[in-house]
Amino acid sequence: MSFGYQILGFGSGVGIDHSDAAWCGDRGVFSGGDVDSSIVNTMDYITVSSAGDASDFGNLSTNRINKSIGGASSGTRGVTAGGYDTDAAGASNVMDYITFSSTGNATDFGDLTLARYTFAGCSNGTRGLFAGGRPGSGVDDTIDYITIASVGNATDFGDLSTDTRYSSALADATRGVIIVGKGTGDQDIMEYVTIASTGNATDFGNYFQDDFGVAACSDATRGVMGGGGGSDQERISYITIQTTGDAADFGDSVITDRGNRGALSNGTRGVWGGGYSLSGYINSMDFLTIQTTGDSVDFGDLVNPQSNASAMSGD
Repeated sequence: MSFGYQILGFGSGVGIDHSDAAWCGDRGVFSGGDVDSSIVNTMDYITVSSAGDASDFGNLSTNRINKSIGGASSGTRGVTAGGYDTDAAGASNVMDYITFSSTGNATDFGDLTLARYTFAGCSNGTRGLFAGGRPGSGVDDTIDYITIASVGNATDFGDLSTDTRYSSALADATRGVIIVGKGTGDQDIMEYVTIASTGNATDFGNYFQDDFGVAACSDATRGVMGGGGGSDQERISYITIQTTGDAADFGDSVITDRGNRGALSNGTRGVWGGGYSLSGYINSMDFLTIQTTGDSVDFGDLVNPQSNASAMSGD
């Protein structure tokens, strides 16, 4: 693995401990996705603090392509929801969970309120949210929530301001931010909710361009977003989650021309994995330190070249 790339800059925040995010951990898992044009149920895992190649974790209950969904994690348990199910030949309402500390196959958690794919997921370590998506034909604005420690079906939370698919999300301890993807066209909208309450989303600010399929992760204070299907796929941007406003430039990904990837964090470091480019499916991963700014650095490779996997982390 080569580290012949620009090292991350040393911006404000260095020396501050942001690793106390209850929804994160040092084991990262990429679940499902599209591997060489075949939708799979495989899961890969990495140790976020130690760069290197991924290993096999186990399998989801069905072959599912999640397309932009982020997993919801309590730090010990991770939940992967929905997706496009090849067994059912359509949108899935299935939620599976894993225990990060032990490899193995996923276990049934319950069902979403609406079967769908290409939607966003995030959590504050206690409650998980899933927002927007495509139920088949059309696009939806539904936000569901679950209590991650208690298996069961999802409950309605509220709505986004617009129907959207290929969206993504990130969170801190109290607030979830959704980066809206495709509606009637590519969109640059960001919205937020207070995770412990229910209700409709509120405007947060704008992403740097009309985009979709952006991969996002966070530490305890800052969210970082990269990739997507827009014209500037290598650009990385960031927000301060408790301060509404437009996204700011962070740096560039060392892996260019890549969309439809997954992102996760251990509360200090963010890792992006997989994706699809004009040259085909990608197995590479890159990482950055969330509280700095600068270009990302090579991390290692996933087990297989893949795109559209969900991503989450815990211990």
